[in-house]
Amino acid sequence: MSLSSPPTGTIRVQAGRTAAEWAVDDDGRLHQIGFGPSTLSAIADFPIGLYPLAYPTFGEEPLREPALRVTHADGTTSTRLRVVAVTTQAAEPDTESEPGALTRIHL
Repeated sequence: MSLSSPPTGTIRVQAGRTAAEWAVDDDGRLHQIGFGPSTLSAIADFPIGLYPLAYPTFGEEPLREPALRVTHADGTTSTRLRVVAVTTQAAEPDTESEPGALTRIHL
């Protein structure tokens, strides 16, 4: 599998009638810009950095619970997750569903 460069547009994952959309800011951090009915496509009306982080780490967003906290050997807790690549491949359907796709966001 080859990895593509970080996307410049949005990353959309659709499941039935619900979809989630993310975008990568200039620093490579992943922000959630939409969640809801699949008929709506999220459009970033504001700078990407103003949307909530998809995976906030300890100290990045004081009003949100961190998804990750790492204490390094020197005692610091500064960790920043960055999008390295996004891959999408066709997923094999089971007997009761339609064909889909498997999207991986590599941090």
